[in-house]
Amino acid sequence: MLVHYTIAEDIRALKRVKDAMVAGKPLPMALREQRVWGPRERLFERVLPRMTEARLTGLLLAAHQVDGIVKGLKVADWPTDPWQALQRLALRFSRFCMVR
Repeated sequence: MLVHYTIAEDIRALKRVKDAMVAGKPLPMALREQRVWGPRERLFERVLPRMTEARLTGLLLAAHQVDGIVKGLKVADWPTDPWQALQRLALRFSRFCMVR
């Protein structure tokens, strides 16, 4: 549960910051409002330009599906093993965050 929570919380924070930016808030203000600072702030600043709203929405949906798997639910097109589902979510998330 803790591993999933950590990944999902970062996805949710990225989505909230991106939504604030789309609404016209400057990045520093959006980051402060979401309590993102320090080393995490610098990471968000590097990742956010590569994250589209559609990507973040997809990651948020995937995190929701993995939450169900971790709790014992079956989800179509996802592994039934919670660790494999978490691995897939983490890989998908990290793939979008990679510097190119």
